[in-house]
Amino acid sequence: MTELLQEAIAQIQKLPDDRNTRPIWEQFAEFTDSLPEDAIVDLPPDGAANVDRYLYPNSSIAMRFLSSPTYTHFSDAQKG
Repeated sequence: MTELLQEAIAQIQKLPDDRNTRPIWEQFAEFTDSLPEDAIVDLPPDGAANVDRYLYPNSSIAMRFLSSPTYTHFSDAQKG
């Protein structure tokens, strides 16, 4: 087992390290800065809170989630 583990580690260490080392928030900021203004204006205001609704509008999984008693719509949460 030890030899197999050492061989796996050696193989992993041979892989090129081509990962982007910048923090994800910097990458996201760069991406959003490159978007045209009209693309940002068209985003739904509750997109983060209701991402499943927008990604899977006809999905039975999303429908079950949206009808569950633990689901709170973004606009309902803002009402207090």
